[in-house]
Amino acid sequence: MIVAPIPVRTWLVDTVAALTLQNLTDFKTDGCGGVIAYLGGNLTKQLIADAHSLDLGIVPVNYSHKEGWMPTAALGAQDAKQSADHMNALGIPMLGLDDWCDIEGCGGVPTAYCEAWCAALAADGAGRV
Repeated sequence: MIVAPIPVRTWLVDTVAALTLQNLTDFKTDGCGGVIAYLGGNLTKQLIADAHSLDLGIVPVNYSHKEGWMPTAALGAQDAKQSADHMNALGIPMLGLDDWCDIEGCGGVPTAYCEAWCAALAADGAGRV
């Protein structure tokens, strides 16, 4: 498994649904280049193995919180750590990886949350972007 850029115009599927090898095979047949999958959700070791066997990319992303959640600096730092913990558990290499932070549905201004998220990425030494 490697961290590599996704070429411009690559078609990706973004879903929280559990994906099977057959789903991935169908995506690949239809021209899909990879999937956006969720840490602590549908992104599993099996999904990684299945995608790898088909030469499909995976973009890991954190779940957002429930609609109306309030972003804070403390939560941003906590969520960034949780992201790293999930990736470590799955064996996902982090050096150079763009760590996606999903802030959809937040009920406030997410600036402090995002700044804390980014600071945590820089501070943990794993090499995430």
